[in-house]
Amino acid sequence: MSHTFEISDETYQTLISLAATRGQKPEDLLEQWLDEVPTRVAAQPSSDSSVNANAEAGSYDPTLDPLASFLGTFEATASDVVRKHDAYVGEE
Repeated sequence: MSHTFEISDETYQTLISLAATRGQKPEDLLEQWLDEVPTRVAAQPSSDSSVNANAEAGSYDPTLDPLASFLGTFEATASDVVRKHDAYVGEE
């Protein structure tokens, strides 16, 4: 069985480069990463307090953050957007 994923050209070029440095085809490297996702998700802390403790300790790991690619994409226009994110999304 095969499936098609749409990713940006920039992300694909990064994938090609990383695969080349490892002597792999891009699709093989992507499949390897996707096979590792369940293990990485299971290893993530499940409570908000654990996440906050890790952030305060400076141990943020973007490879474990499924939304890391969106960091810096949007500019907040309200100072409390982090705390009231759901309310603001609901308004839209």
